[in-house]
Amino acid sequence: MWIDQLLSAVRWQPLDLPMNWARVEGELGVALPSDYKRLCESFGPGEFSEYLDVFCVNEGPGPDILKQWRACVDAAADREVPERPHPLFAPYQIFERDRPAGLIPWGVTQTECEFHWLADSGDPDKWPIFARFTDSDWDHFDISTGEFVVRVLTDREFRPYSVAGIFPEPYFQPLPQLPGSA
Repeated sequence: MWIDQLLSAVRWQPLDLPMNWARVEGELGVALPSDYKRLCESFGPGEFSEYLDVFCVNEGPGPDILKQWRACVDAAADREVPERPHPLFAPYQIFERDRPAGLIPWGVTQTECEFHWLADSGDPDKWPIFARFTDSDWDHFDISTGEFVVRVLTDREFRPYSVAGIFPEPYFQPLPQLPGSA
């Protein structure tokens, strides 16, 4: 439902791209939300309204969910004390197989907002979203990834994350394909 609203809002025809979810979910050690996967398959890598990047599977340069998650794992490992969360992610930790729960990054904005799921072994379609501007407190949302993206792009009341007042006609810009890729 929310992905259909997103497709309509940005006037985009779904691409039905193949994504290697088995590889991604195998490395993460957990399944990902179904609407997020449909979003990625429908749009592929790119940017919404020159503002929001959703980390999809991207074999080329640019944002990719595994690259972003690995960067967070590496950042946390550099300074993390096992019994305390890393200050970059506190009070949460980054999701890893040996933890019951943790953050998985799925998006970022041009204004340094970051979006994560608080992942666990339960139903990924019920994972909450945690969002914040860099160095701010986390905001908690019990909504799907698709709903979150739609509200960022179209709901002026979805503060402080909405860009509906800045970009009244949201759009999607795919990442350019490099020669020899596709």
